[in-house]
Amino acid sequence: MQVDIELLKEFERGLDPAQPEESKIPARVLGYGEISTIFEIQAESAKNMAYKRMPIFKTREEVANYELLYNDYNIVLQKEIGINVPPYGFAWFISDQGNIIAFDVQQKLTPESIGNRALQLMNTINIQALFLLVLRELKKLWDFNRANPQLAVGIDGQISNWSIVGFDPSDPQIDSRAKLLYIDTSTPLMKKAGV
Repeated sequence: MQVDIELLKEFERGLDPAQPEESKIPARVLGYGEISTIFEIQAESAKNMAYKRMPIFKTREEVANYELLYNDYNIVLQKEIGINVPPYGFAWFISDQGNIIAFDVQQKLTPESIGNRALQLMNTINIQALFLLVLRELKKLWDFNRANPQLAVGIDGQISNWSIVGFDPSDPQIDSRAKLLYIDTSTPLMKKAGV
C-alpha cells in the first residue's frame, strides 16, 4: 500500500489532538487502542485508509526494527498461517520538533463489519456463526504454532479485532463460508527461535 508521507507530515504539523476534526487537515477518530489513536484523515490521498498513530519511538533503530517486525508479522499471518489482513502499509518520519512519528496504515473497513459492531445487528444463530468463524481462524494459528516450534505467533483474538468481509448491515446474515480479516496487527506478537 502506498502511503503519502508528505500528507502525514502536514497532518502532524497541524494536528489538534483534543479536536482532530478542527486540525489543519481535519481527521475523524475511528477508534482508540491501548497505546494509539486511529484516524481517518480527511484528504483525497488518504481516502479509504485508517491511520494508527503509534507512540513516539526514541531512535531510528527502534522504528526501523518495528517496521521490519510489523511487515514480517503481516506476511506470516497471511502467507504462512492463512489469516487474512486488510491491505496495509507503514510510514515514519522525523517531525519538526525532532520526534519520530510513525503510522500503521490499513484499508478502512465498514464500521458495521467489525465484529463487536456486527454482532449487535445479528440474531443468535449469526452470532454463533461469527464465534465459530473466529475459532476457525484461531485454530489455524494453533495448528501453525504446533507445527513450527521455531516460530511462535500470537494474536489478540477478541471479537473487535475481526472484520467480516462483505458484511451487509441491512441483512446481517453470515454462515460458515464467510471470510474474516484480522485487523489488530500493530502489536506483532511473534517469537523466532525463542526471541
